[in-house]
Amino acid sequence: MITIKTVSLSPDEKAELEKALRKFAAKRETNFDFISSEVSMGTDKILLGYEGSRNIHFTRPRTFIDRYLPKLIINLPRNTTDLFYRLRLSNVSTAVLVLLVIGVAAGIISVSVGEGTTEALIYPPGFLCIFALGTLLEYKLSALKIKRALSKYRLLKHQPAEKATW
Repeated sequence: MITIKTVSLSPDEKAELEKALRKFAAKRETNFDFISSEVSMGTDKILLGYEGSRNIHFTRPRTFIDRYLPKLIINLPRNTTDLFYRLRLSNVSTAVLVLLVIGVAAGIISVSVGEGTTEALIYPPGFLCIFALGTLLEYKLSALKIKRALSKYRLLKHQPAEKATW
């Protein structure tokens, strides 16, 4: 698993983030690494959540267009002393990245030995750049979902309770 970013939090920020993500996540019973997260949900659910033994995992629900982007998973440790969360690639996305890097290395080696063509230096790095751009886009979309969940949670938390009208 490759961590894209680790974000440090204060104890209050971690508690608020966990509550916000839990409130606006549809609970799943299986880990997100090897299953599809394509789903159609209601408007009140922003994320998908899975509670593991050591971490709570969240991911962005995907549409049929998004399925080609690398999947990022938000890991929030259940241990209260760990004051951070991580954005990481799923296992499938990590495997694709490793294969692309091996392709780039194989292309460089084959050209340096004299057996490869210039396409070996163009296509694998090109696909690696496309993968990197897809990961950046998925990172931005996931960060936007986290911010949206936090802002919706804060609005609900500070909203005055409605009075009974009857």
